[in-house]
Formats: sequence, structure tokens, C-alpha cells
Amino acid sequence: MEERAFWKNRFLSLCLTLIFAVPLLAPLASADGMTTCDSVSGFSDCDDYDSNDDETPWQDWIRGTYEFDLQDTSTIHMSLSWAIREFDRNKIGLNDSITQSALAFDDLDEDDGIPADMIRTYFAYDDGSGTVGDKMLVEVEDTINDLLSSGFGTVTAINTQYDGIYTEAGVSEVCTTDATQDSVYDGTGVTENNVFEPPICFSTIAEIELSTSTFNLLDNADLDLERAYQGLLIMGSELTTQFNVFAEPGHHSTFTISPPDYAAVVGVDSNSSTDIDTCLLTGCVAEWAVNNLDNKPTRMDQTVSLTMGYRNTSTTSVVELDPNDEAVSLHLKVDLFDEQAVQIDFVAGIKYLDTATMNDWGISLVEISNLATIPQITSDGIRLAYENGIAPLDDFTDQFPVASIGDAFSDSIPGGPDIQMGQLSWVSDSVADGLDGPSGGLNYSHSVGCSETVTPPATLSYCIQGPSAMGYDHPIYLRSTSNTFELGLLSLIQDNLPDDDFTVDGETFSVSDYFEVITNDDLRRMMDAGLSLETVLDTSFLESMIPSDLPPSKITLELILPNWIETISGEDRIILEHSASGENRNEISIAGPSPYTYNHPIVDENGQTICLQTQKTCVSTSLSIDFDTFDVNEWTKSVSVEFGLEANAVVHRIALPQGYYDINEDTT
Repeated sequence: MEERAFWKNRFLSLCLTLIFAVPLLAPLASADGMTTCDSVSGFSDCDDYDSNDDETPWQDWIRGTYEFDLQDTSTIHMSLSWAIREFDRNKIGLNDSITQSALAFDDLDEDDGIPADMIRTYFAYDDGSGTVGDKMLVEVEDTINDLLSSGFGTVTAINTQYDGIYTEAGVSEVCTTDATQDSVYDGTGVTENNVFEPPICFSTIAEIELSTSTFNLLDNADLDLERAYQGLLIMGSELTTQFNVFAEPGHHSTFTISPPDYAAVVGVDSNSSTDIDTCLLTGCVAEWAVNNLDNKPTRMDQTVSLTMGYRNTSTTSVVELDPNDEAVSLHLKVDLFDEQAVQIDFVAGIKYLDTATMNDWGISLVEISNLATIPQITSDGIRLAYENGIAPLDDFTDQFPVASIGDAFSDSIPGGPDIQMGQLSWVSDSVADGLDGPSGGLNYSHSVGCSETVTPPATLSYCIQGPSAMGYDHPIYLRSTSNTFELGLLSLIQDNLPDDDFTVDGETFSVSDYFEVITNDDLRRMMDAGLSLETVLDTSFLESMIPSDLPPSKITLELILPNWIETISGEDRIILEHSASGENRNEISIAGPSPYTYNHPIVDENGQTICLQTQKTCVSTSLSIDFDTFDVNEWTKSVSVEFGLEANAVVHRIALPQGYYDINEDTT
């Protein structure tokens, strides 16, 4: 059998030699069309070769469309079509010396490939290593595989087949591999004498695995690329992805890239033919064309970019900040219970940080910052960065100006004590730590408002589905505690009471006149006696405690009172607040914990009422007379009396005149 096959191949080679040699020796006897396609058994006619019909000086003449559909951040589904009018003769084995001579006789030089008509003529020719048609299919698929791997990622699946239709820019043309239907000399009614027409076409379907770096996020073991990418888009980010598009010599390649279902193309580079302004409403597809038909004998590469944002759905929308919401809340709890060892418990609740703050602090969530626009990072975004390992937590704690807050508080209180704030720590769960304010923390777990689901015991520290997706309703909390220092409540009162003047009985006084000489013991006795103070404080002094490099912030000062004093309503603390959008006038009051009240009767030891419960002022008096001697002088007609008199006045309670306690409309 092997010997028989050998002689069969020898015979076929001899026939081919004669086919190519005879036209060289007797060209005038040749039929019309390319001489290398002159009809013999098993071969068909070709059209006439005309170099003017060849639109490229290279061996390949291929138009291709590459349609990329981004499934998610790990996979691209690609549909490719090639229309081949001329193909590299070396890749399909038609490069032997006899064929080269025959092609030269047909006026094809060594830079010309095999025209489509000739490929069809030799489509079924098998030199023992496979037919020309099979070789071409393999070569095309291998070439496509190499091109995709070098420009987009790792090809995980690919399938290439011959196709009967090629479509580009909405225009379709018929393709064929049938050599009996392509020439004006076939007698089949073909009217165009063009050896390059119709093209031979291929369609390819491929799955491509993308690198993490394609999406500009730092690859690490903790990264859940798909959820992280979606989360950044929902947070309002616009992320730019770069690809390499290409065209081999003799190729014209058109690339289109469609975003995932959850994303929208919002920008392309200047090389793209996509008009973003006209397609935003209907959904943009990014498109580029690379024309290397007549440019250079090397591959033409071009780095292109498309920018994607989030595509709103009926359940999930891009985060929009409420202009009335503060980005950061600062809470200073100052414990005055022991005025000799006062301590500050500081908590910062971060709802979001804006771009300016992130830039100032050197925080970046992407590898290449100029390929991303991130307008803000919400509390969910900080949890995303932490969980996915794309931004170190130290970037936040090292830059947060906690020291300046301690310094500002020190400057605002009497004596300016040395206040040192400790290292900031992250609060895992604000509810478990007993913090005031919305529930949150670094390990907060979403439930209400998030339609995303996970299998227990897994939890969702950030959410990418539902009305609360990537929001800022559940802040991140940072906490720090100061050293202890000395601070008296009376000193704070004296330093912050209004300096308004008031007049009593024609004499002018100020509030400080009353309080500047009072000691702690005096104040305690006054509070016990029923004295109380109500006033409205302008909390603008708190503004100086807000660091200038923070976005819009709210500050709360909470004073834990000593046990001998409380508010009029019985609270053990005074809370002052200041924000950019608030009124910043806080009502405060102080009173004794068990102050004396007048509205009860006073009785003596015999149960006799001395003071009625309606008497604000009550004074009791007593008069005792002791007659020692009583003489009647008859001669002088006079009386002589000796007696002792004892008078007592007891002030049980006294009401202050109205002018003494209504200092102004804010202070009583």
C-alpha cells in the first residue's frame, strides 16, 4: 500500500509539473484566465490576474471584523469574520519552485499571495500533508489565536469555520469556496472578471480570559474582581480599560467592543469612530478600524481605550450624594466626671470622602490613577477596598488628622492643656461597641436595602444590588482616646458664657461679674439651692476643631458632667453640635441633681404652716418679751417697767427679682 501511494503521489506531481511547465513553453496555446488554473482533470478556471485589482502589496489581503462582547471582568466572548481575497502562499504550501514560476508567468511577484480564485482551484489539492482547504483553515485559526492572545488575553476556546457571508458596517457580501462558481470562464453566469472575487470567508467564535490588569485593579489573593469592578462603577466611578488592536500587513481590521450588561460605554479615545454624544441614550458600542492594507510590512498595533460607567437598572442606580449630608461626623466625648483626670473619646464616622480628600491623602483604588475618575469613595467603597485588598487601611488612618483635632480642642479650652490623641483604630461593629449614630463599621453586614444574596455564613460588607448598593448610610468608624488632663466644668462655663450686660435697679452687670469669683464649691451649693442656668450657645467655636482638609463635616462635643450637676431635664451630659448647614445655636442648661424647690409648704415643730406652697418668698418672725419688774409710783403718778425683748426673723426662701435671672432672650 505504501509503495502504491508513493507512485500515486509521484504521478500527481508529474501532472502538476506538466500543468505548470506547458504554459511556460507554449504560452500562446494557453486558455483564458490564470495559466496556473488552466483546466485539467480536477481543476477549474480562474479569472484573469490584474495587479490593479490587488489593493495591497503584501501576500495577504484580508478584511476582518472583531466583535468583542464583555461578559464580565474575566471573560470576553468574541465573534470574528474574515474575508480573504489573497493569502500567504507559504502558509498553504503553494510555495514550491514550479508554482512560483507559474505565478511569475502570471505576473505575480514574490510579494503577492495566492488570489482567492486560485485557492478555490487548489482547495481540494492534497500533497500528502492535507488539503489546501484544511491547511488554510488551520492557518487562519492559528493566526487568529496568536493575534487575540497578544492583544487581549488568553484564548480558552476557539472554533473557526468557513462561512458563506461576510458583513462589515451593515453591508453583507457572498463568499464561496466553490471553484466552479467564481470565474467568468466557468460558464456559470459570473460577470466580474476579478481573480480576487468573491472572497473566501471564515467565522470564528472564541472565549478569551482577561487579565486583572486589563481593568486597572491590583491583582491579589483577596480580589473579587467582578464584584469590586461593579461596586466601583455603582459608586459613580468611570473606569478606563485599554486594549491592543492590530492589523497584520495586508489586513484591514475593524474592532467593536460591547460592555457588560451592567456597564455603559461613556468615553472612547480619539482614534475611535464612535460618537458618544449620539449613542448614549441607546447604548454605545466602541469601534476602531486599523488599516494596514498599504502601509508597512510589519504588524500595526494601536493601544485604544474605552471608559465605562454604570448602567442604571430598575433596582440599582449610581450613588448620588445628598448635598445636605455631611461626609464626616466628628464626635468628641469629654468625660468630666473626674475633673482631675479628664479624657477624650474621639470617634470619626466616615460616610464618604471626595476626590480632593483622596488626592490629598494619596488614596488610590486603581493601579493607574489617570485611567479612572472616582468622584467619591463611600463607606461601602472603603469596605470594598479593604475586603479586596486594593487600598491599605493605613492610607486612611495615617492621613486622618486626629492630632490636629486634639490640638484644636486644647486651644479652645481654658489653660490649653497638653492633649495627645492615641493611635486611630478601626471599629469593626459600631453596634457591638455601643457607638451612637447609624450602624456601621469595617465589618458591617448588609441586610435591609440590599437584594444581593450570599450563602451563610458568608456576609456582605458592601452591596452591589438594591437601593442601598455602594451607599453611605452605614459609616466607617475610626476611634482614638486621649491622655488624661485636668479640666473643670466651671472653667468651661466661665469661658463660654455670653458677655451680655443686664441692669438691675439701675445698676449694670455682666454674666461674668457673677461667675468670675465663683468656685466649684460655690457653684455646687448654688445648684443645690435651686439655682439653674439656661442659655443658647453659638457653637462656632467648634468649627476650629474641624480640620480644613476634610470634606463637609459635622462635629459633636459631648460633655459628661460631674455627679453633682446635671441638665434641667435631668440628663448627665451636655451635647453641642456644629455643622456647615445647621443653625449652630445649641440650648444648654445646668442644675443640681436634687435642687431645692419652693412649691411645698413649710411647717414648724407643732405642724403649724409657716410658708404656703405658693409663696416663692417666705420669711417668718417671732417676738419674745420678758417683763422683769413692774413698779407703780403713786407720788409721781408713773409706772416703771423693766423687760427683755428678743426678736427673730427667719428667711426660709426668697425669690430673685425678674431682672436677676432673665439676663437676655437666650440666657436665664
